[in-house]
Amino acid sequence: MGKLEILVVGGGPSAVAAICAIVDQAIAGDVCRKVRVTVVERGGEAFRGLAFGTEDDGHLTNMPAHSLRIPPREPHDFLKWGVEHGHVSTFAARGSVYVPRRVLGDYLAARAMEACEVAERHGLQIDLMGGDVVRLKRDGEGWTAELATGRTLRADQVLLTIGNLPSSRLRRLEGATGFIPHAWPARRLEAIPRDARVGVVGTSLTAIDVLATLESQEHEGPVTWGSRSGLLPRVRPDYDADQEIRHLTPERLQRLATAQGRGLSLDQLFMLWSMDCVDAGLPVERIDFLRPDARDPAERLRDELAASGSPDLRFSLLRAATENSAHAWRALSPHAKRTFSKRWSTAFGASAFPCPPRNGARVLGWLESGRVSHPGQLATGVDAVRACSKGFEMTYADGSVERVDWLIDATGGGYELTASGDPLIRGLLADGHLRAHPFGGGDVDFETGAVIGRDGRVARDLHLIGAQTRGVHFFTNSLEKNALAACAAVRSIFRPQRQARRLAVA
Repeated sequence: MGKLEILVVGGGPSAVAAICAIVDQAIAGDVCRKVRVTVVERGGEAFRGLAFGTEDDGHLTNMPAHSLRIPPREPHDFLKWGVEHGHVSTFAARGSVYVPRRVLGDYLAARAMEACEVAERHGLQIDLMGGDVVRLKRDGEGWTAELATGRTLRADQVLLTIGNLPSSRLRRLEGATGFIPHAWPARRLEAIPRDARVGVVGTSLTAIDVLATLESQEHEGPVTWGSRSGLLPRVRPDYDADQEIRHLTPERLQRLATAQGRGLSLDQLFMLWSMDCVDAGLPVERIDFLRPDARDPAERLRDELAASGSPDLRFSLLRAATENSAHAWRALSPHAKRTFSKRWSTAFGASAFPCPPRNGARVLGWLESGRVSHPGQLATGVDAVRACSKGFEMTYADGSVERVDWLIDATGGGYELTASGDPLIRGLLADGHLRAHPFGGGDVDFETGAVIGRDGRVARDLHLIGAQTRGVHFFTNSLEKNALAACAAVRSIFRPQRQARRLAVA
């Protein structure tokens, strides 16, 4: 019997976790010489991903160094690696626990190469190749992958770690002169003349990275920054204290959802959150973190920056609660998910995915200096942003119009697979191997990431990991959570009964 052929499509952070997990599982099962892994990376430097491949030290991680790692490695693995290589101590001395993304990229690449070296010593073959997988076809009990060059690869198991797809919100503008459809890689922005009028659509963390890129490039022209909601991310404290969650737990969520039959309501979910807040001593008036903040953005930023040196109890509770976000999302009823997605997801993101204090200070500086204008209520729908004879027109909620020469879509990744132009995704959907999830991304088995096809069957030899499982896991912009999902998928491949069937010596 031949080797178990595992194909990993994509070479970013989730692929690093998958490789580490494959090596660990193969060694534990003493089957290294019966497994071969092929990793296909479509572009950029392998193992770093687009966002962590940047060389600009102005692009910071949005999580503090002590909380970063790539499972299955132990907690604080990134911090330990950083200290050993002289990175974290250097940046901590500058008063920041948030390091440049390139340092995290170095860590990811180092851990991947270490895993490959361990694999080689044990006889496990790992091949890395550049290329773009454009089609997956069912081939008996496995798959045939077709690359853009026409080359084909045979695989028994496929792990799709393709990362973020471009947003489809402004897709109608693709091809227009001066339109940049994605924030990464940052070098795309080098084409913008220094004195050009620039419009940045989106006010989340991705947009802050775009503005940091323009700052690094010493852009001098006016920049208009806005989004549909006008909400800016909150400022994350430099440190947060550990908090115990007693009510919003996976076990209780599952038990209540089962008892409900069709899942929990938003009110029931908020009640569990409120009980944890009260237990921790959070003042009642601070429990509702989704309440709109009517203050001027600059005023709010000043207050949050002043408080960022000390742990914030509400944020510490929120961070602890988001550890169970996938289970909370799974427990909600379809109606509750629709309501949340339509009315509350943006406000939730502004609080749950805050920016580092250093970035908050930069945003405040941009606003106070007038270098960046933030009207607050710019609509980002396709009816509000259009190409014109000399650039683009951005229409505001009050009917006023701003003209810009260049327009950057900084709304983040896209999750509507049916609107995707990616040939691999389009082929999987057309062939019925994958079905789109109504709340974003593709439909997968909650525990293993195994893809669910149009007919509702679970394909145990095809796994989707990361950003494109948003409808199932909700919180898919977390490096650690996506890495844990990769580990779960790999464990399902190496389960004893499957291992015995596929790896038995003929």
